[in-house]
Formats: sequence, structure tokens, C-alpha cells
Amino acid sequence: MPDYEKSKKRIKEENPDVNVDISEAGPIARFFSPKGQRATANPWTGNITYYPERMGNLSQDEADNILTHEMTHVRQFRGMSPLQKLLAVGRSALGMEESYAERPRELEAFQSEKDRSRRLGLNLPDPYTGAKDIQLPPMSPRRKALDTFAQERRIRGLE
Repeated sequence: MPDYEKSKKRIKEENPDVNVDISEAGPIARFFSPKGQRATANPWTGNITYYPERMGNLSQDEADNILTHEMTHVRQFRGMSPLQKLLAVGRSALGMEESYAERPRELEAFQSEKDRSRRLGLNLPDPYTGAKDIQLPPMSPRRKALDTFAQERRIRGLE
């Protein structure tokens, strides 16, 4: 089970430009939220609420990525007027938006999870599909000797 205090600290350190309160959901939020929802960003307050009982089987890094996803929504909400927020919440509540996986806001948030995983060298499942990247074996010494781009990478400082 992830340590949520550790997740909150990490995510706030990784996103110093966003001052946000990250807290566990209370009974009312638990009652009204969809059962598959693990966390949510409030468009009005900019705060993030998470549901620990719904994240019990995740690794620490996966829990961190969920909060990264929600931080992206906080940034998105900060760029919206009150009317835009109201329209977005209304369309979502009435089922007038694209499917979850096709919403531009969600695509950007999923991408932020992927970017964080790549930046930290994590091999986590895709946040939407659950697929993992193929892990290739390290290059053998023989293969390194045949590598025609090795000198170019050294010149560019990539090796």
C-alpha cells in the first residue's frame, strides 16, 4: 500500500509552481464519487482529493503518477474562467463530453504521467491501457563494437 504522505511530498517537490492541498477524501466525497475514481482535482478550489482504499494495490510510483495526473488538471483549471469551469463540469455531469479516453484534458493528464515515468526511468504500465513497454536487454560488447553511431553519440554527449 502506498505511503500517501510520501506521495504528497514528492509530487509537491516535482511541481513547485503549483501550491495545492492534497488530502484524503471524506465520507461525502466517497459517497458521491464514481467507484473507480482514485483521485480527483476540484475545479473550484484547485485541491486534490484521493481515495486510499481505491489505490491499495498500486506501487508507490503508480500512486505518485495518479497525483501527477491530478496536478495536470489543477493547472488546466487555473487557466479557465469560472464560466468555462461551470460549462466543463456541466458537460461532464450530463454526459455531453467525449468518452473519458478522448477528452483533451485527460489525454494531457495521461501524457504527464507517461512523461514523469520516462523522466524517472520507471517501467510502469500505460496509465490508460495498462500496457508496458518492452524491456530490451543491454547492448552486448560485440554489438557495441559494431555500433556505427557510437562516436556521434559521444560527440553529442549522449554517452
